[in-house]
Amino acid sequence: MNQKGFSLIELMIVISIVGIASSIVITQYSNKRDSKALFLGAKQVVNDMRMAQNYAFGSLDFGGVNPGYGIRFSTTTNPNSYIIFGDKNSNKAYDAADSEGFQTINLPDNVKVTSLKIGAMNYNDMDVVFTTPYGEVYINGDNKDGGNFIDLEVEIGNPAGAKIINISSSRKIN
Repeated sequence: MNQKGFSLIELMIVISIVGIASSIVITQYSNKRDSKALFLGAKQVVNDMRMAQNYAFGSLDFGGVNPGYGIRFSTTTNPNSYIIFGDKNSNKAYDAADSEGFQTINLPDNVKVTSLKIGAMNYNDMDVVFTTPYGEVYINGDNKDGGNFIDLEVEIGNPAGAKIINISSSRKIN
């Protein structure tokens, strides 16, 4: 007897192949999306660091004064965002009680601050302050570590990996 059509086994094989191909495509798309979000998040942090540095060169006053400007990072309180602030009392640190923060920046979806390091030391919170008028950088209130310039690593990450942003007291951000 000559029957036309597909058998159940043939149909199951085709459905399996389509399912496998679909899962590969979806996984690749998800990885590309996470990778792009991580790249954009790192660029955003670097640009905001440079913006705070430029504010310190005197282009912005905050509450009638021209203070230093900085960024507050935290791996515990809110790792999905950071605060740009004006250091009104010139203590080279973020003071929430003094309402110094004037802008909270949210990182892209699935991107967060995963690590804050100076050398081998890990920190949960980190303040990076650029002072007026020359934009000197202070990290957690200090710009020297035993006479040597200190470097800060801000690591942001997501399922696609991690990016490390370096800030040195020589004012270099990369």
